[in-house]
Amino acid sequence: MFRVLVLVMTCLSGNIFSQKLSGVITDEDQNPIPAVLVMNMQTKQKTYTNFKGEFVIDVLPNIELRFVREGYERHSKIIKSPDFISPFFISLIRTVKEIEEVEIKQKLSGDLGKDNKYLGSPKNEVALNSKIREYQRQKSDISIMKAKGNEFVQPTGPGFEATKIGFKWESFDFFLYLESNLGEDYFYSLGLTNQQIQPFVFFALADFEKSEILRFGYCSAADLARFMVHAEKKISVFRNKK
Repeated sequence: MFRVLVLVMTCLSGNIFSQKLSGVITDEDQNPIPAVLVMNMQTKQKTYTNFKGEFVIDVLPNIELRFVREGYERHSKIIKSPDFISPFFISLIRTVKEIEEVEIKQKLSGDLGKDNKYLGSPKNEVALNSKIREYQRQKSDISIMKAKGNEFVQPTGPGFEATKIGFKWESFDFFLYLESNLGEDYFYSLGLTNQQIQPFVFFALADFEKSEILRFGYCSAADLARFMVHAEKKISVFRNKK
């Protein structure tokens, strides 16, 4: 009975004395960072920063907060009592991406015509050129050619979603925003491969309420969090369809 009473009192005291902590998260140049995940490591409560880098979360003194954002180093801080009084700022440091070294064995002469054959092409350029050559070797689809004069006819079909009049974004703009702000690691955590990310996002967006986002070309931190919750519900359906 005594243990139960102590447990109840502990829970009540946690609720009574927890305080709202307001803060701002910026980068090294003091620019606000939106969509940063802020997590109370004791209660597992989560929130995200808005486009001004601002957040509000319930926390107790001496509790650890963790700050996570793709493209930045993960940061943790133990909250102290003065943090509730003075402005609370956190600065995240960008992660350093290593650039692949290129070894040039051939001594260059300075003549681009001669040196170009030794330098080679970037891998992505080689892959793109290969796909272009493969496409060019394919025969034209007879369904898009008229029988008379081989005049080109625009093929019919669903095509891409066109931007509605007065809307600043179309779905592909929203996809680019999600890909940039959530980062590949988020989609990898859902068990997706790199090739599955775009098909999955468009699959999830099909029944995601996004009209206001597309209309104003603006996605808030709350919208971003709402999409993440929606995506985690849709991933099992997507896998079953695959």
